[in-house]
Amino acid sequence: MTTFQIRQNFKASYGMVSPMIRSDIIEKINNGSVVSLFEIPPAGIKADWNHKKHYPENEIPTRIYLLGGGKIKNMHQTYMRKYGEISWEDFRNYTRELIRQGIMIEMCEGL
Repeated sequence: MTTFQIRQNFKASYGMVSPMIRSDIIEKINNGSVVSLFEIPPAGIKADWNHKKHYPENEIPTRIYLLGGGKIKNMHQTYMRKYGEISWEDFRNYTRELIRQGIMIEMCEGL
């Protein structure tokens, strides 16, 4: 499987893709044709995300998606106000995976 390093930009603002695009991404993950935008399994091999922590339809990734975006640090604070405690490390890992999956995208400045 080919993989690429994804680094979060903690100074940037992030947005979420539309519900329709998110649904398409999740469908591709469900049928095993893609793990993330940056990891595509070799032909004939299906990826299994259904029982993993960062699967995008699990509770925490869905809650992060519903925050709508912003700077990661601000999103972490908003998440804790709305849903309760989550460590910075865990939150950072969830947002990294949402970025890898193409669900959370860095916004361009000045547009």
